[in-house]
Amino acid sequence: MKGQIISKLKLTIFATLLASTALFGAMHEKGSSDMKSVSGGDSCVKCHNGIEAIRDTDSDMMKQIIDLSKATTSDTGGCTVCHGGNPEDGTVKGSHMGAPATHAGGLATFIRDPGSIWIADKTCGICHADTVENTRKSLMATEAGKIQGNLHSWGSEPTKKV
Repeated sequence: MKGQIISKLKLTIFATLLASTALFGAMHEKGSSDMKSVSGGDSCVKCHNGIEAIRDTDSDMMKQIIDLSKATTSDTGGCTVCHGGNPEDGTVKGSHMGAPATHAGGLATFIRDPGSIWIADKTCGICHADTVENTRKSLMATEAGKIQGNLHSWGSEPTKKV
């Protein structure tokens, strides 16, 4: 009797996982996003609507990012300054390739996470070399710092120590 219950439970879990995998696969068919095309440039915000700016749009830093972006591409949101990419290309694949001219000395490809500590000297460090160096020496560059940051983001008590 106990063995039958366990077998039924295992079968139910397996069926749920299988159905979830099939559903996820149907929602994210490989290549389906390549069919989407936008025209008129600035495809970043046309496809990634709802993405918020990294800073208040009235801040000096954000104004500089947007000005730099407008000077080199049609990206009016400033995305390409840190991420790279080509907002003039209307395809998913093409718009996520290449770095803008502003990355002299930076990476030569699209960067999904420009804030990654492993490449920050080639992204944030282009403008903020001292900050990147200080960050590499800080608690945030350790696993304990990452855990502490996540605990804070998840709403744990501010006094909780890792």
